Amino acid sequence: MKAFSTLAFLGAVSASQLSSKFMQYVSTHGKSYATVEEFEFRKALFAKRDEEFAAINNNSSNTFTVGHNKFSDMTPQEFKKMLGYIAPVEVPAPTYLPETNADVINWVTKGAVSAVKDQGQCGSCWAFSSTGALEAAHWIKSGESLLFSEQQLVDCVNLALGCNGGNQSTAFRYLTKNANAVSEANYPYKALTQTCTYNAANATKVNVVSQTHVPGSDIA
Repeated sequence: MKAFSTLAFLGAVSASQLSSKFMQYVSTHGKSYATVEEFEFRKALFAKRDEEFAAINNNSSNTFTVGHNKFSDMTPQEFKKMLGYIAPVEVPAPTYLPETNADVINWVTKGAVSAVKDQGQCGSCWAFSSTGALEAAHWIKSGESLLFSEQQLVDCVNLALGCNGGNQSTAFRYLTKNANAVSEANYPYKALTQTCTYNAANATKVNVVSQTHVPGSDIA
């Protein structure tokens, strides 16, 4: 009976810790729920993710850790709406040929990879992927760290759908034929689709000369 009481107490403490953690999450991300039922539903989703994250972080074979963000109380269907990648109609065959016996390079520690950005409630992951690749390529070529505007791509790439989706190929084609990249500071991100306000006078001298398709399975 004593052992049972101890287990029950530990379970209560765990539930209390989870409730406290969830309330902190709600406060941090400015969440609000219309009903008690929705609150409990979102809390259950958060709890499931919390358990999954703990399992990942407790796995000593992993070289990374994970944690909560504003998506932790979303259903898979709700989160999927945030994924705005739309595959191009025609994708050229991969032209990248990985070097054999190439040295392993950590571009993050070298400084080529910019900090994590937040796309907000907009399906603009394709634009963030495009600027991230362009920022890294520019750093590797010039040594200069620049942050480019995702909002420019969301607003101005005619073959994309703004917050409703797009892909990197159309973004790079736009930066090859139509415009130079504008800095994030000169064309700030709003997380919504607006009228294009590109002004060449405010743009950088950076554009795209060509793009290369890399096989998805390649890690070189």
